Amino acid sequence: MTLRHYPFSINNDTFEFSIVSGTVLSTDQRSDTRVWGGGATIVVDGTGGGGTTIDSRVDVVCDLWLRADNGQEHHFRFNQDIPLCEGHRLYCIFLSGRDLNTQQKFETAYSVFDASVNKCWHLGGVANAVKMPKYVSGGDWFFGIVLTFFFGIGLLLLAWLISLKFSGRPSTEGAKRIQSALLSGIKDHHQKLIDELYSVYQLQKTEAVAAVR
Repeated sequence: MTLRHYPFSINNDTFEFSIVSGTVLSTDQRSDTRVWGGGATIVVDGTGGGGTTIDSRVDVVCDLWLRADNGQEHHFRFNQDIPLCEGHRLYCIFLSGRDLNTQQKFETAYSVFDASVNKCWHLGGVANAVKMPKYVSGGDWFFGIVLTFFFGIGLLLLAWLISLKFSGRPSTEGAKRIQSALLSGIKDHHQKLIDELYSVYQLQKTEAVAAVR
């Protein structure tokens, strides 16, 4: 698969958008409804009662066949409603980086951009990939204080928590703010990329029309 790479940094964290671009050959979309539930009926002396609960979920599957700019054909599958049209100019965008918590490398499908209609669909996988950094929660402090008060052994835990705090590990709210700021920064870089891709597409379309004339 031929990819174009767009690296960027937010604070000290490095990420990269990778793009497969080409022309939509065909698409196929279907919806599968899953239904599950249960219940029970109790009868006592001829009198019965009970209840039944039914839940359902609609799963959307979108299959996309794309002819990339180098002539190769690729198949993508997304669990999301993405109405696409044959012949449109399309960009499949992936995000890679390192997770804030485990520092393990991740890669996730980020968005699909149809330049022919200037429409972008976010795929939602980034929130699961960019988890919060390790933090010291209020529950950790409470647990340490309780152990200290009742058993004394909590002094070791409190000492450990204090050392983590002074080492720069954030609180729960601090970790949430770090994650939120990072996701916002990624979104801003993505929008700049979309604007650039659309500008290039518009220029290419104008040049193609001029060449025909």
